Amino acid sequence: MKNKNKNKIKKVYLGESLLNERYRLGDKLGRGGLCKVYKSNDIYCEYFKDEKTFAIKVPLKKLLEKEDAAAFMYSEYKLLRSINHKNIIKVYDYGIDNNTSLPYLVLEYLEGSLLLDIPIYDMKKVLIRDLFAKVLETIKYLHSLNIIHADINPNNIMVLPSNEIKLFDFGISQHKELIEDTSLCFEKVNAYNPKYCAPEVLLGKKPSFESDIFSLACVFYEIFTSILPFKNTSQDLEKNAITFFSCSKKIPLALKFWFIRALSYDAKKRIQK
Repeated sequence: MKNKNKNKIKKVYLGESLLNERYRLGDKLGRGGLCKVYKSNDIYCEYFKDEKTFAIKVPLKKLLEKEDAAAFMYSEYKLLRSINHKNIIKVYDYGIDNNTSLPYLVLEYLEGSLLLDIPIYDMKKVLIRDLFAKVLETIKYLHSLNIIHADINPNNIMVLPSNEIKLFDFGISQHKELIEDTSLCFEKVNAYNPKYCAPEVLLGKKPSFESDIFSLACVFYEIFTSILPFKNTSQDLEKNAITFFSCSKKIPLALKFWFIRALSYDAKKRIQK
């Protein structure tokens, strides 16, 4: 990131200028390992009195310092553009600001609560099972398109007021058939959440369909039981595998064998796509 652009970019982040004379950034909605997301308005919509709110995703400084930051952002745009599913965030536009060279994504604005922020004790078991089924179905849909999300965690799943879900943050996601286009970015940034990460990914291997399933199992094991299925990291499962007897009694019986397989240390033993 060139020094002459730093102040210009800071003004964009503070909502003091427009991206490509069009998108005005408002309140910050969230921050991940590589990007920030802001509430945004489109002055074109305002001109035509069309009240429309968007979410704008822009890279953090550490991503901007990489030469391929714009390509990294575009890869997420290209991937999301190929997806059409009610439980996956929509993308509307990609751009590079003419004034600052700042790449950005224009996304669907979501109103709801992150799964991370919903107190577990407020969630009834029937709701947890419903959310689990919806997220699992969404991940299976992605896998049917040969897409690996690569960072399934409670901070990337939003629960809407209707109890529908939205999966987002596809920044390090990968298309299995186009793996060479995206794997370089993944290896450079390592922006996944290690708390819910499959053991083989922690060891440096590339994410897979099986690692997505493992992460999903970790997320919902924690929601069902209030604890993770291991003490420190998923590496613990090599010596302390989840069995029928060690699996928490809070896991519904009908799902117990699914969790046991999905949390296998050996990826080959997990649920196949």
